[in-house]
Amino acid sequence: MQMRDSVHALLSEKLPPEKLQKLDETYGDPTEAYSALAKSGWLGLMFTEDNGGFGGSFRDMAVLIEILGFHSLSIATAYQCSTVFGGSYIQNFGSEEMRREYIPKVISGDIRLAIAYTEPQAGSDVAGIRTRAVRDGDDYVINGQKSYISCAHVANYIAVAVKTNPDAGRKGISMVLVDTRLDGLNIRPMKSLGRHASQINQIFFDDLRVPAEMLIGEENAAWHMMMKSLNFERLVLSAG
Repeated sequence: MQMRDSVHALLSEKLPPEKLQKLDETYGDPTEAYSALAKSGWLGLMFTEDNGGFGGSFRDMAVLIEILGFHSLSIATAYQCSTVFGGSYIQNFGSEEMRREYIPKVISGDIRLAIAYTEPQAGSDVAGIRTRAVRDGDDYVINGQKSYISCAHVANYIAVAVKTNPDAGRKGISMVLVDTRLDGLNIRPMKSLGRHASQINQIFFDDLRVPAEMLIGEENAAWHMMMKSLNFERLVLSAG
């Protein structure tokens, strides 16, 4: 009850209906409300204590997402994209160095994350993705396209599902953390019927070079990572 009351009061101040309507009309981002959630510590709820978080339970997360969604699906989506979708990959599968580097910045709100599975020809069939990542020395070179990627336009880093072995089906998928400042990345906002304040995007990769150290987990091992993460993501989505 205390968490509900605290978050409700915060969002009532930072994201009142008239402000949300304006953001929706202009395809704006709920930056002020998101920053307030970070300042109050709520971005750390799902992260373990050794990673600087609160070590909240699934129930805690469901309660938080429910109250976020009550106020606005846009702020709920912004929260989910960075902490639940992107952050869980780094926490559960990233190297120790990656966890130390990025999780504190996610919790503080200094960086935001997004997740990129979907492609024009591969939605629920994640094994059918075609975006390629080819190892070239100390880098991966990525080419391909993603579609309907929520909050990519405001993300600092995007966890991208790629094919590193195109002949191996689901056993040839890897996950790479991509810095959105890199050359060869083009993010194009898309129009949607609703929820404009958490905009969806197309992403184009054109010979984008990512350091191999940005691989999340092991090469060609992302299928099991995605299945584990999607179970958590679906639980959280159902709450919002």
